[in-house]
Amino acid sequence: MAESNPEASQQIQQTESPLALPPDETQKVQTEIYSLTTGSPFDIVWVKSSVKALKNNGKDIVSSEEETAEGTTISVRSASKKRDDQMIERALIEGLTEAVGHKLDETHPVEVYTQEANSLSQLFLDNLMKNEKLYTIFKTWYSTDSWRASSERLRNAFTGDYLPRGPVPLASSPIFEALLAKETRLNEFHGFFDGLSARPDVGELIAYSDSEIAHEALVSTITALNPRSPNLETDFDKKTRSFYDIIRAYNHLTNNPSERALAKNDLLCILDAYRLHGPIVTSLGEKKLNPVMAEYAAKRFPTTRWKMIKAALVLPDHEIVDKAETLVRESCDAFEEINPFATSRGEIQLWLLDTLDEITTDSDPTVFKTLGALLYGSSRAGDQLYAIAERQKQQQPIAELENQFLFEQLQVVSDCPDFKTLLSPSQKMFSGLVKRIRISDEEKRINQTAYNELVTLGKDIHLTENLKANIVSHISAQCRKADPDALMPVLMDMLEIAIGSIDDVHLPALPLSQITSPISFLIQDLNGKMFSAMTDDQRETIVKYKTEVDKQIELLAENKFLPSENQPTSRMDPREAREHLVINANEVVELLKLFPTKKEENT
Repeated sequence: MAESNPEASQQIQQTESPLALPPDETQKVQTEIYSLTTGSPFDIVWVKSSVKALKNNGKDIVSSEEETAEGTTISVRSASKKRDDQMIERALIEGLTEAVGHKLDETHPVEVYTQEANSLSQLFLDNLMKNEKLYTIFKTWYSTDSWRASSERLRNAFTGDYLPRGPVPLASSPIFEALLAKETRLNEFHGFFDGLSARPDVGELIAYSDSEIAHEALVSTITALNPRSPNLETDFDKKTRSFYDIIRAYNHLTNNPSERALAKNDLLCILDAYRLHGPIVTSLGEKKLNPVMAEYAAKRFPTTRWKMIKAALVLPDHEIVDKAETLVRESCDAFEEINPFATSRGEIQLWLLDTLDEITTDSDPTVFKTLGALLYGSSRAGDQLYAIAERQKQQQPIAELENQFLFEQLQVVSDCPDFKTLLSPSQKMFSGLVKRIRISDEEKRINQTAYNELVTLGKDIHLTENLKANIVSHISAQCRKADPDALMPVLMDMLEIAIGSIDDVHLPALPLSQITSPISFLIQDLNGKMFSAMTDDQRETIVKYKTEVDKQIELLAENKFLPSENQPTSRMDPREAREHLVINANEVVELLKLFPTKKEENT
């Protein structure tokens, strides 16, 4: 809205008197549909020009003004009885008022400005109402029937097809353009429209549009925290979703730079706002949110930020990629400075690995060579990631190269000084790398090279139970789609990782047997189909496991069982350790019952 101008206000009063309610209309005009209190004379002109245009088009509405301590209050009342008609009339006033305000230069003399406002209001309204298809959608969109509306129907009203190659010509309808911008902007339309939370597809429509006004509103929603938001989780989800809408629009629009210009500018502005010294972090530092919401926002901010960086790194635009790379470098520096909103180097490395899967033929993979060297501390690592990115770009299999890189990094991580410390950064990194190893493919085959290397790693006696559990869980998840006939050796390997070899059985100490549950899940998920291929040697091994576990249960009953130094229970109070082991011993017994020990029991 415009700034207050006393001289302009006096000129308005001289050129056009307030629209008071005529005596013969006071009875039939009953419902207030719009009210605005402002200190700006231009706001009053906009509203009055909107009312005048609506009256010229047959709407039975009138306006009145009142001077208050806060400024001038202009109210609009309608003779319409139906709620839908009142809502549509209010939307038209809102849209016309906003649209005229966007178009006119407030430095004009008031007489000229008033005339132009009247002219523009009439032009905008006539153009909307002449477009029968668009006006029908408008009336649905802003009525009690609004749930029937969708951005797809609105897009079709503008273009006649779904997701056109060119931008949606939203700017050709200034009323709709202004309303959607206001609907998207933070802290607007409270009590009448609910913005993006009510219409999640508004962001998508704007992202595909040619409207600078609407794009600016969408970016403002993504790049600022709303102190009045009742749910910051939803708020951050909306920001991420709208960012992806812009990414899709950028990718979908033709290679014509002018058509991509708005989306590109949006992405650059958003990435810049998500710097560690950007407006969102500044808002958190200004204590505008209550402490609980501020804490939550601080936790969600890094994740949202990295989702945006990942999506930007693979776009075919050097300027956008350079901006995203700047944010990565900033994160590395900030973590060294112990910035509370920074992401650890290990987490950044994992995010970068995940980004490899999103590379397209349009992506420039050289960024992965640069970032790989920066994040992994060696030019070889950068070259390896570049090679993976190149192969992915050419749509060639990358599992072998990626697995090789992952196993090399696992070795590097396991050599870290803090690796033996429970839940240390290096252990978290180790778990993250394990989860990204591919040991099965879509054709239900197991990659024996990667599988054998992972099993060897899992059987390492120096590995903590937490990490062994991560390996067993990953093998279980990866093998659910593998050929059941090939899974008996896998089950036997998982058992050995979980409870040791038959010559060195140890009961797992993790709560709820996290290390044995994945084995049970795999058997139950496949209905034991793998047992049809069970050999006599494997049945004999299961019998030996049962015998050894029974012996250890007897020792537990006699308080003669001592956990090995490598088990978590060795650091517990003896009574607590025994309780853990008794519970888990029973779960191991239940697990072994799933394995047949006689040939006729095979399924």
